[in-house]
Amino acid sequence: MILSVAVWQVWKFFRPSGSVSISTDKNDYKKGENIIVEIENKTNRNVCFSSCYPYYLEKKDGNWESYSYDNCSRIDLTGNCVKPKEKKFFQIEDFSYAKEGFHRLSVPACLGCNLVENFREDKKFYSNEFFIK
Repeated sequence: MILSVAVWQVWKFFRPSGSVSISTDKNDYKKGENIIVEIENKTNRNVCFSSCYPYYLEKKDGNWESYSYDNCSRIDLTGNCVKPKEKKFFQIEDFSYAKEGFHRLSVPACLGCNLVENFREDKKFYSNEFFIK
């Protein structure tokens, strides 16, 4: 009985639970305006992001389509992590390439990773929609 309770507690700790919320500070932006992004980790594990491409900008043209990005020329490691039950804010500075229209951020994440490990995408999260004029 004691062993089964211990196994249950270990499984409960390592099982991913909760969610990750990604939201922008506004719903409308002028082209070239900085975007503040809030990432709230409501899970019981670290949520870490790619050092090469921590996010992709997607535009809605019927379906969501990602802008074209070059291949990363360095090893893709986990660059930033948000600890369990923590919030972090990031600023994205250059959207001069973005076309007018509805957009969102697509954010590949590694669950349970630590800083400076090889990045692996376990899950993708999406921000709210926002308009770039």
